[in-house]
Amino acid sequence: MRYLFVFIAALVSVLMMFITTKLVGYRQISELSMWDYINSITLGSIAADLAISEDIEVALDCFIAMVVYGAFTLLFSYLTVKSKKARGFLVGYPIVLMENGIMYRNSFKKAKLDLDEFLSMCRAAGYFDPFKIDTALLEPSGNISIIPKASDRPITTADMKLPAGRQTISANLIIDGNICKSNLKEIGKTTHWLENELKKVTVKNVKEIFLATFDSNGELHIFENTKKDTLNPL
Repeated sequence: MRYLFVFIAALVSVLMMFITTKLVGYRQISELSMWDYINSITLGSIAADLAISEDIEVALDCFIAMVVYGAFTLLFSYLTVKSKKARGFLVGYPIVLMENGIMYRNSFKKAKLDLDEFLSMCRAAGYFDPFKIDTALLEPSGNISIIPKASDRPITTADMKLPAGRQTISANLIIDGNICKSNLKEIGKTTHWLENELKKVTVKNVKEIFLATFDSNGELHIFENTKKDTLNPL
């Protein structure tokens, strides 16, 4: 009877972990945020206690705790998808460590990142000479994103002696149907201008837009919302 109870408790533990992961989505599997990391460790610890529990009351306590943590994980996942402010608070924003070849000491302090660790991350990304880096950002996931200098991009512009302008980060003007007014102001554009640009491509409502970006060449790129599912390759 004891072994049967342990078997059932372990089975319930595995099922709860599986259901929670499926509800949160593949984002938690591929890239853990700080919250996901902490929550995964906690859920794993509770699941382990549940799996080896020999007392039905302890097992029930563990089960309830897993349901509560799973519910909060699902709630936070929903909020980060639906709200830009919630996403910034719960997940965080990218931090610009280096721009136009200039390193920002205050950004390093904010990110709690020392120079040796930064150089190590650059080498891991394939940049052994920081002088060849134009822009470097620390993503909320802890990864580093790098834009190389124009003359050192992995193309043949330098060999072909073609003029290469400085590449900058595209400005996100619309995210999930919401206009990013601060980014519009940053590029010197207005909401009226954006609405006119959308009318040119027959977009009637901003809610129809999943993502709209404005690149360094002055071009607006639009990705519309679609409810069509991708085909399962299997």
